[in-house]
Amino acid sequence: MKYFKSTTESQESVRITDNYIVKLERYTQDLALLQAKLNKYTCEPKTKDLFERRNFLKQQMLRLQKSNQEIIRSLRERKELMEDQLERVKTQFDEFMSLQSALQDYVTHNH
Repeated sequence: MKYFKSTTESQESVRITDNYIVKLERYTQDLALLQAKLNKYTCEPKTKDLFERRNFLKQQMLRLQKSNQEIIRSLRERKELMEDQLERVKTQFDEFMSLQSALQDYVTHNH
């Protein structure tokens, strides 16, 4: 009976890991869309401050895209979700939300 429970817990961990992978892949696609939006001429900065903010946002996007790929690779290598991976995933989600908010703020103040 204990073996069955262990197997069930393992299967649940794999399912959760797969869900995180899908969500991170979606965020990678969303980052590409945000990057395209930021590169449109309508988002061209009009002041030095906006220029610096746009460059910062671009750097953040590239960093998040790279770390998304690293996390996805890590999760695929080890199907069972480890505590440190879970923390990294949660941090990544938080940073993505912060970036979205900062980009929206940039777009709003640029018009």
